[in-house]
Amino acid sequence: MSFQLPTPPSSTSSGSRSRVQNSSEEGSDLVIFANTATRSYTAERFRLGIPALQILPLLSLPLPSNSPVVQRINVIEPRIEEILETRSINSEDREVVYRTLPGQTPSEDDITYLVRAVWRGDEDAQGWYSAAEEIRALFITHYATRPVKVELLSWQLETQRRIAIVEAEHPLVPAWTSTINPRLHQIINKSPKLKDGWKTIDVLRIGFSSEEYQPMPVTISVTVDWALNRHDWDSAEREIKAFVDACGFNDVQVEFERGNVDSTIFPLQPPTRPAKDNHEYRREDYLMQVPMGTSFGVERYFTSEQNEKTNGPEATIGGYLEILQSNGSWAKYAFTNYHCIRGAMPGFSVVRNTIGELEPVKAPQNSVLQKVDKHGCGPRYKGLQQAYTFESPSRRLHNFSLQFHDKEIKEAERVRERWPGNPDIEQAITGHHKAKARKIAFFDEDHHRFGKLFLASGFSCRTADNGRLDVALLEVDPGRMGNNVVPPPSAWTSNSFQPPFVACGKMLAGLDSPSEGAALGRVFKIGARTGATTGNFSHIKSQVKMGWDKEYNLPVSTEFCFIADPVTLAQPFMCQGDSGSWLFTQAGKWAGTGFGGPVKAGVAAQAIGYVTDAQAILDWLKSINFEARLATF
Repeated sequence: MSFQLPTPPSSTSSGSRSRVQNSSEEGSDLVIFANTATRSYTAERFRLGIPALQILPLLSLPLPSNSPVVQRINVIEPRIEEILETRSINSEDREVVYRTLPGQTPSEDDITYLVRAVWRGDEDAQGWYSAAEEIRALFITHYATRPVKVELLSWQLETQRRIAIVEAEHPLVPAWTSTINPRLHQIINKSPKLKDGWKTIDVLRIGFSSEEYQPMPVTISVTVDWALNRHDWDSAEREIKAFVDACGFNDVQVEFERGNVDSTIFPLQPPTRPAKDNHEYRREDYLMQVPMGTSFGVERYFTSEQNEKTNGPEATIGGYLEILQSNGSWAKYAFTNYHCIRGAMPGFSVVRNTIGELEPVKAPQNSVLQKVDKHGCGPRYKGLQQAYTFESPSRRLHNFSLQFHDKEIKEAERVRERWPGNPDIEQAITGHHKAKARKIAFFDEDHHRFGKLFLASGFSCRTADNGRLDVALLEVDPGRMGNNVVPPPSAWTSNSFQPPFVACGKMLAGLDSPSEGAALGRVFKIGARTGATTGNFSHIKSQVKMGWDKEYNLPVSTEFCFIADPVTLAQPFMCQGDSGSWLFTQAGKWAGTGFGGPVKAGVAAQAIGYVTDAQAILDWLKSINFEARLATF
């Protein structure tokens, strides 16, 4: 159902990553309108904002307690309550916050009066608009020098939804490849914007509850570019749903939403930015031997086009493979994804984009980077002589670890002023100073050096069933070589699920295939960012576009979909920094490697991972004359 608001929509052009809502066409479920030359209002289902809406997800951060807006909000609060009651708006909560994009520093331009209300249907749009306009007028009257925004938001857009696999017995599973998916693409391809702008197609159970009395509906979930608005996909969404219903799947929902595919390397960040989460630093001493699931990075800093120093990309050493040598012996190499090591290639550079994030620049024409992106490289490629080497831990983690110790020392010294002579405080200060000194010595004595690039797939290689082969092997310095031993049960105690007891403390041995879907049972991964998590493989593959596909004219891929177990959704599942992670079964068999996943608004962050089959990786290596196997020592 569409709604119209009183003033005709204005027309503006779209920016590809502006993350600010663009204007829409008449008759859509998204409308922008203006009643003065300087103020515009944006409304969409479940949400309305003045003067404009930034596209979700957004963070709601508290203002300082001494902010004039916070201190004086009580002056207009009674009048705001009257406005909402007059419009029959059931307000659950109201507060003044910074509404800002994740990772960005909030500013006065982000100050927003946020009203959490109940959206009962599209007929609420008019009342929400009128209320927001009056509330905005109050702020203009009382805080003319403050650019306070007004946003009304319904619970559907703030409640984190859960996901789960579609069981093998569901009739959609056999019908998906032969009937539903081909027609879905026919419908999407009618619209040039959708044909170019869709990112992933996943089939999942998505809902607000996983309880048996309220099952999550099976959902065909299409992720589209941030630049698209609801009017760009509304017609296609309805047509796909009508076709699905006509095929007898009335219980199956169809959902388009904005998002993107994340290749799950840590985002580029300046080394001076403080660590925000405990995965960004290490309390313990660095390990000389690098086990599976450990962080690594390029042994260099980068300078952006704005002359800003930044850490390089960082990701995960999934595990170790052995390759048969010409003399009949086996040599061991570390495994990760190709996109994780691109920062080592000549031609790689970074820039700060329009929303303040540092991102890689398009590979320069005829550069080593572009050639390897297109064709991959082997150990005899001359360009590797110019490539940078790798380190573990990465300097990103190292910098943040030193900051962590400095912060702990400063806090302990502050406490010592209140309790001088306390032996526990003195011991804590001494311990952090020594731990910091050991970490600095680890780098100063060159123990951080991990190895160099041996082989890379580039972006163009595919498996026999059109999955991505995103592979890199590293030649490891002898003193840093690790193994494929699964951590013992004691390492899994912080998780909400049982560890793979059969595999714990043992080397991975043998292979399993994601093609068996949920029949494999619970599958585990160990990543540099999220550590040990668990989930199940879906019986329906996902279709995926990555950011570099368009640049190199690569086709859509079809990927095994690894979905978080609902019991683990209180913690991140597969996030930036986990690229290269290996997945293995309860029995300790290698199933594949994770290379990315979709970011979907309103769904538990990174609850889906895309996986390349382990056997397909070994088959590809054999096809280019490298006989490989799981490392046995």
